[in-house]
Amino acid sequence: MKTNKSFYTLLTLVVFTTALYAQSGKFSTPSHNEAVELKDRQPIMVLNSLSPNLIKEFNKNEDEQSIDLYTKTNDEFNDNLKASAKFWTFNSKPVLFKTREEVRELLKNGSDKYVLIYCCNWMEFNRELSWNINANANVVSGSFPEFGISTDLKRIPIYGATLDMLIPEEADFAYYLLRESYIFKYEAGSQKSVDLKDMVNENKHILSQKTLLISSACVNEDMEDNLKANYPFKYQVVSQSDLEDSVLALAPSCAYLYTTGFADIANHSYMCWVVNCSDGAILAYSDATKTSAEMNDLMATFKLNNNVLKDIAKFGTKK
Repeated sequence: MKTNKSFYTLLTLVVFTTALYAQSGKFSTPSHNEAVELKDRQPIMVLNSLSPNLIKEFNKNEDEQSIDLYTKTNDEFNDNLKASAKFWTFNSKPVLFKTREEVRELLKNGSDKYVLIYCCNWMEFNRELSWNINANANVVSGSFPEFGISTDLKRIPIYGATLDMLIPEEADFAYYLLRESYIFKYEAGSQKSVDLKDMVNENKHILSQKTLLISSACVNEDMEDNLKANYPFKYQVVSQSDLEDSVLALAPSCAYLYTTGFADIANHSYMCWVVNCSDGAILAYSDATKTSAEMNDLMATFKLNNNVLKDIAKFGTKK
């Protein structure tokens, strides 16, 4: 089942409306101490299981079509999550795959051995994902899942993001896993906790060496000339599919752009970021939403604008 990803008409990339927060509830990256503590742990990707209650309801109504669609949806979700495991590079130990029930058993002996990577229903970290199944129309609906990295299934995660698709594909997971692996490694290797602004300033010299991949869905006709005028480095307008392929291939010569919600960089909720395809390093950013009107326009249309290009280009020219 191919999910409808209207969200994928994004920016260079991918436009993510992400919320990062730590256990305090604030928007944040992992602290130095958290990253160091988690580095040698065993990473586990939590697979989603079928809901016994929902299966029972389908059986009660002799609804085999819904059972089939529900099972297919769940299998697709888990397959995509497992395929993305290679993009989590923070821990040296290989990623294991466990159901929630299996994780709960492991955690009975303490949670100080594991890092959990999972998707769940919004703010219900201890529960399976569930979807609304309409087999007659072959439609699956529901709330977008929460993607999290934590040490157990009950606390607010160290990292959390609301995804913009019901059934994330491998590339969807890869965007988050690559970037967060880089951030966790950066924090663990620093002498103290740093913010993302420090991280970007350290990487900015890389931008001019990369080809910036821009999703064709994010470029209006009148932006074609503006690209050359406002972005002096190499770039390429590509299809969303080609963009995803470059991310999955860890293309060493490319970077991509997306929008997200890091609030600890500035006093604005949404930012545009350039991310290195090969390792998830953040190379540049732009405060693309200086006004609420600009924010609404950007999030509604996912179109690139001159302010974003100019802001990003500054990083490649700074010493």
